[in-house]
Amino acid sequence: MLALLTVQPDNNSTTGNYFSIENTYNYRFCYKCQGIKPPRTHHCSICNECTMKMDHHCPWVGNCVGLRNHKFFWQFLLYAMLGLLHEGISLKINESRLSPAGNIGLWGLMGIAFGCTIGFMWIFHTILLCKNWSSLEMAELGKNDIFAHQSVSESWKQAFGENRIYWFLPIRSPPV
Repeated sequence: MLALLTVQPDNNSTTGNYFSIENTYNYRFCYKCQGIKPPRTHHCSICNECTMKMDHHCPWVGNCVGLRNHKFFWQFLLYAMLGLLHEGISLKINESRLSPAGNIGLWGLMGIAFGCTIGFMWIFHTILLCKNWSSLEMAELGKNDIFAHQSVSESWKQAFGENRIYWFLPIRSPPV
């Protein structure tokens, strides 16, 4: 299981088998939820709850994108991009057959344009997932990347799971 935060050995332990997060992270308190915030947790004012590894609140899916559903948001962007590009290219190629007046070609161009726009968002979130970042943390981690030691493979598996069969399927990966 990959950790969200690297845990350092406690300096006060005599055996070295105990680990403590207190030396590496100061806990924060969420005054809106009235609870302690775990590391990398942010409060969403729209959902009115704290989300671990929160990326953003997405009105398209109606909730916050974070630790438990970043994989599904990434898949949503991938499949939306592929669907729009397929629709746009198909309409543009078959424009003369489908509509002699030429109105279908405009819809094809719009599909391609929206597909490319969503494609840029998909590329952006792929980069974030490969670095184990969220868009809220991007500015801070760009200056001091605490995940630089983590490989792309480890970062990817944290969001998508160990089994490659489940990476492109919209289902949760089974626990390891």
